[in-house]
Amino acid sequence: MSLWHDMIDWLGGYPFEVATPGEIKAFAETRGLRQLAVKTCGGRHGCNEFVFENAASPVSEPAGGAASGVDGAATNQGYP
Repeated sequence: MSLWHDMIDWLGGYPFEVATPGEIKAFAETRGLRQLAVKTCGGRHGCNEFVFENAASPVSEPAGGAASGVDGAATNQGYP
């Protein structure tokens, strides 16, 4: 990092705004997304994790639950 970025970080960085999981879901739904999963940090410090899909074109999974690759082999999408 540059000296400038080190100084910004040392001073506290740029301000940010906090959003609740409900606010995130509402924001996404107004843009045509559907929430598939959410993992919150339970009110503690940390990052919440969200998985959304385009509500207009949901991804269908073949029998077995794994997304199929180009060659027919299962691929791990990283989602439960």
